[in-house]
Amino acid sequence: MNAEIFQSISIAAFICSGILFTLAVFLYFKMDVRAIVDDLSGKTAEKQIRQLREQNRKTPVLNRGTPATAKLEFPESMQQSGQKPEEGTVLLQQEPDTVLLEEDTVLLTEQKKYRLLIDEMVIHTEERI
Repeated sequence: MNAEIFQSISIAAFICSGILFTLAVFLYFKMDVRAIVDDLSGKTAEKQIRQLREQNRKTPVLNRGTPATAKLEFPESMQQSGQKPEEGTVLLQQEPDTVLLEEDTVLLTEQKKYRLLIDEMVIHTEERI
């Protein structure tokens, strides 16, 4: 083997390495490898949590209590009878639990029993929201 054969082998190897490098760069962007790495490392979850916190800071805090100017209205039947419920008592209308929408509907009384086949939990971050 002389130097000319080694030179042609090295030129062929450089051309192959250039083609494979170009192919690797193309596939990296085509398959969006960066997004997959960010998803597996948890960076995507951190970014979403940060966006949710910023969004929560911008929204006003909801008033969970009853405003002082609110007036409770009682049903007419109670107003006519003179009864007044205690403050904080709310009357709810009771509706039937099950309503048949069609005549062809069949109610199943027996409960199906389910078994847990796979118990899998995936945790990306240790932070709870």
